[in-house]
Order: sequence, then C-alpha cells, then structure tokens
Amino acid sequence: MFEDLITVIIPVYNVKDYLSRCLDSVLSQTYLNIEIILSDDGSTDGSSDICDEYCKKDKRIKVIHEENKGLSEARNRGIKIASGKFISFIDSDDWVSPNYLLKLYYALIRTRSDVSECLFKKTQFLDAVGKETGRIETLTRDEILLKLCKSNHECHVVAWNKLYKKDLFNSIRFPAGKLHEDEFTTHLVFFKCNRVSIIRDELYFYYQNPESITNKKISLKRLDSIDGLYSRLLFYKKEKMLTHYNSCSALLFKQFTDYISISKHRFENKRFFIKELQHKFNIAKEDVSLKCMTFEQKITFLLANINFGFIRIYNPLSKLVSFMKRIACLIERLIFKVFNTKERKEKKLFILSCKHFLNNASVKKKTLILGAVEYANYGDLAIGESQYTKLSSVFDVFEISQRDTIRYIKLIKKMFKELDVIFMPGGGNISDIWRFDEDIRRLVIKTFPDKSVVIFPQSYGYTTDTSEYKVFGSTIYNNHGNVTIFARDNYSFNKFKDSFSNCKIRLAPDTVLLSKPVIHKTKTTNIGLCVRDDKETSIDTIKILIAIINLLNANNVSFRFLSTVEHKSISLRNRNAAVQNMINDISDCKFVITDRLHCGIFCILTNTKCMILNNKNSKIKNFINTWNLSKQLKLLNNSDIITTSFFNKMLSSNKNYDIDLTKEFAQLEEVINQYAKI
Repeated sequence: MFEDLITVIIPVYNVKDYLSRCLDSVLSQTYLNIEIILSDDGSTDGSSDICDEYCKKDKRIKVIHEENKGLSEARNRGIKIASGKFISFIDSDDWVSPNYLLKLYYALIRTRSDVSECLFKKTQFLDAVGKETGRIETLTRDEILLKLCKSNHECHVVAWNKLYKKDLFNSIRFPAGKLHEDEFTTHLVFFKCNRVSIIRDELYFYYQNPESITNKKISLKRLDSIDGLYSRLLFYKKEKMLTHYNSCSALLFKQFTDYISISKHRFENKRFFIKELQHKFNIAKEDVSLKCMTFEQKITFLLANINFGFIRIYNPLSKLVSFMKRIACLIERLIFKVFNTKERKEKKLFILSCKHFLNNASVKKKTLILGAVEYANYGDLAIGESQYTKLSSVFDVFEISQRDTIRYIKLIKKMFKELDVIFMPGGGNISDIWRFDEDIRRLVIKTFPDKSVVIFPQSYGYTTDTSEYKVFGSTIYNNHGNVTIFARDNYSFNKFKDSFSNCKIRLAPDTVLLSKPVIHKTKTTNIGLCVRDDKETSIDTIKILIAIINLLNANNVSFRFLSTVEHKSISLRNRNAAVQNMINDISDCKFVITDRLHCGIFCILTNTKCMILNNKNSKIKNFINTWNLSKQLKLLNNSDIITTSFFNKMLSSNKNYDIDLTKEFAQLEEVINQYAKI
C-alpha cells in the first residue's frame, strides 16, 4: 500500500519551543513509508539536541548538523540526500494533519500529477481544526502558473503544503541567502509539470506567533520578494507566455504599492527601504507591461515613471476608485430592482406552469414533488427520475426544483392549498453534512403543517446525535405530525425511529433500483474507477484506492476514472438524458471499482461487475446488508490485501445476478397507493 518512499524535509533553526509539536505531527502520519530529514542550520537554542533525541527514537529520522547558512541552504541539503521518490517540505514551527501526506499522495497518483498541494490554515491555536471538503481540483501547467500571477497566490507559491516528485528538483535549488526564497523557485518547478492537483482541505497549519507578528520590523531583506517576482516576470517573458507575463506585471507593481502603504513604525529604517525600493523599480519598469493593470495602477505607474514619489498616490487613488465603483454598483442594483423584467418573467412563467398543471383535466389525483435536485450528482438525479416515474404511474405530478421551491415557497402554498400530500426526494442527505438539501426539507415541512409530507428512501447521516443542528431539525419534523420518512437501510430505520418519534418511519430500498434504463452491451473499457471527492470520503477507502491504483499501474492495466458528480446544473427537462449518459459510461466498463452507492446501483442495472468500497458513514455497507446485495456488490473490507491474485480473483469470480425487489418495495407501494385513493 505504501510502496513509494516520501522524504519530508524539515529545516531547523532555533525553534526549541515548537519543534516537538512539528515532529510529533509528522511521525503520526497515516502514510507510513516516510523518511524525515531534519536539516539543522546551526541552531543555538537547544533545537539540535531535540533533533538528536528524536533520531534515536525513530529510525525513519535523519539529522544533518551544519553551520548557519539560511533556510534555502537547509532545504537544499535535505534535497541532496533525500532517498524518496517524492519530497515534501514542512517548516519546523508549523504542524500538519495526520492525513496530510496520505491525501497529498492519493491526489497525486489519482490525477497523475507531478505536484499536489493542499490548503493551509493560519493559526495561533494548537487545537485548530482545518476545513475539509474532500474535493480535488486538477490544473494544467499553464493554469497553475497563471495562479502564481494573482494577488492571492500565497497558497500556490509557498514551498510547503505540497508533495513533489523528487526529480523536479534535479536542476532546481532554492537561492542561497534569500528571503521569500519560494518566489524564485516555485514557477520553475511548476513549469516542469504536466499537471498539478489541489486538495480543497486545510491539512497544513501555519503557526502565527502573535508576539513576532506585533514586534517584527520590516528590513531590506523583505525586498527579496520583489526580486523573486521580477525573476518570474522575466521567465514568463523569455518563454513567451504573454498572458502570464501581463498578469505578473500587475502583481509585481502591486507589490511596490503595498510596501509604500505600510506605516512608518513597521520599518527598521524606512528611508533606506524606500530608496532601495525605488532602485528596484527603476530596474524593473522597462520590463513591466500595463495590459492587465487596473485603471489606478496604470495612472500610478505612469506617474511613478516621471517621479517615483508619485507612487504614493496609489492608495488614495485606489480608495477613490473603489468608492466610485461602490456608488455605481448601488445605482446599478437600484435600477435593476426597479426595472428587473427577467425576475418578473420567471415568476410569471412559474405561475403559468402551476395554473396549467392545476387546470389540466386528469383522472389521476394531483400531487407535488418539492425540492427536486438540479445539481449534477447523477445518483440524486437518478433518484429524482425514478421517483417521478413511480409517482406518475398513479398521480398527476408537478415537480418543482430546489431553486424554485426556495424562491416561491409562499406562492406554492397559496396555489396548491387543495392538495393533500407532498413528496420529497430520497437520497443520503438527512444529515449535517449536506445541509442545503436538509434545509429545504425543513422549509417544506414548516411551510405545510396541514399537508401530509412523504420523504422517499433516505439514509441517516448525522455525524453526532446531540448537535444543535440535529436537535433543532428533529423538533421541526416531530412538530408537524404527519410526516412519513422511508429509510433505505435498517440502521437508518432505527435512527429515524429514535430521532423522529412523531413521524411514520417505513423501510424501502433506493428507488433507482426500480429504473429500467437502456443498456449498451458492448464493453470497451477494462476497468472504471468511480470514487468520491467530498466530505464522505473515508481514509480507509483512500488507503485501499492507493493500493489499487498502484497495482493497476504496476501491471499496466488500462483504467479510467468516472465521476457521478459534476460542478454544473442539469435542468429537470434534461435529467433523464443526463442519467442515461452516466449509465452508458458505467455500462461501457467490464469492471467498476467505486465508493459511491449509486455507481454500484448503476452496475446492478447494467450487469457490470462491481467491487464497492465503504464510505465514511457506512451507508453503503448498511444498504448492502439490509437488502442482501453482497452477490451483486462485492464489498471490499479494510482487511483485504490488495494483490494481483486477489484482484484477478475478484475480476473472474464476481458474477452478476438478476434481482427482484418487488416485495421490498411493498411499503412504498402501499403509502403511494394510500394517498392516490384519498
């Protein structure tokens, strides 16, 4: 599982009070195959002794003691003796999450990137908790290099918070004696990459010492950041990357104006600092492009060319322009509010659609589906399609999207006051993880106290039973008095019984199993990997996926990644076609490995061999066990050892079986028919 060695390089210089915290966080990593190089840069406060003590405790630690030459040289010494295939830098007064290296490594091999990076959290507190979304974004070389030209480029430019392929540093070293050393090197590293992956999790904790922030004076060395940006500007110019060159010019000039605006008491000697800043401006100004600069930057730059002292007008000019923009924005919003015909047209169309539905003569009883999903989670879209199809067989159904449910909830209540029952989508979002869906459900339950509300099969997903959000939600459900919740597994059934004691709790499988999609029989892809990038991603699953991906790569087995989630919207009108396209992708595979429940269900529908991994809240395992689907969905356990023979066995022995869950849907049929006959 952890075949590839990762070298963690930690420069150490007079950090006695923080070093143990840093080292303990690295030694606690869930990725075990690591080498830790402590590059002691001539510490005089006892940090050297701490390095030696830890070296005796753990054989994975190597210590280098050298005379003080600065952070760059300390890192360079570590690079020189690193044995790992991958390298990560961690500063000795910071610390990292236990899953820092595991998640960076997983993102890197999953996306076939050369560098992976995570978000970081600036903090003064040891008990700080980082935000985690599980999302992985992949950028091309040119895209990540353009990120280095933005004003918020700090997360991308720093050397730490990343995992690199070691060979990227074959011809690159940090510049000796420079502050802001990463400004000189990161663009050179990224230029050698094909792609870079970014994990949207705060896994690195950047320690901000409140005393040093308050008392530290700005010296001439801080101007190294100008030199670093200027070297990047010249690099883009040399490589004829015009978009990057223009953007970097704006960022470089912003750095000049930022230094001018700092108050005098922050400097060791502001007069000498400004004199040196002017010198650097005179060198750089011939290479700077005005194309991507703001209006106020262009004016200031042109005046500074005449006399550098004019650069001081940037701050008041910027404030004036910002004020004028806010005034213009307020006027625009006022005009938009008075003359906004688009919003009025949308509301008028919605009312006409409602009236058309209500006036349409039908022998069937009319009903509503509120909160229909339009975001591109194909599992949730498939639920919506199967629910609509099922209800349409006995009802005349009007389906309203989540967006329109929120916007027109009062109007809906007024127009549909004669209806007896409202249906809401199933899924796995009665939880505190996916609050958007749950908040809509609560809104509907509160708005319609006099109507029956039926919630299609759901999983219970609260991370804690005692949270304020969960308790508040239980009150809303229980106060209604006529809510029916279908649980899609036994665990959820029991949890719903405990939490929503005043609701009717029933049991039924996920309604997507009722679907009858068109199946393409040709299978051209050997293996499809369809895995989560969200809050439900399990660390145990990541470990298994690492083993699987490395095994497939080692054996040159062709595979491709599939996703049942995209960051876009799909209208209710286009939902069926979108779901069918997703099913076609699954059907095209001979074998699928997934940790998404609906990908597994799509495999059942398409007779595709499937090995399924559990997710963080075990709703997959609970679902399989409840409905005895272990023959169709082979659940991979954490104890299974991933080897070539194991994988071949799964590939050959995982047979497909037709299933008939007619009896299991009996309770759902009963409730639907009950309301259809009222």
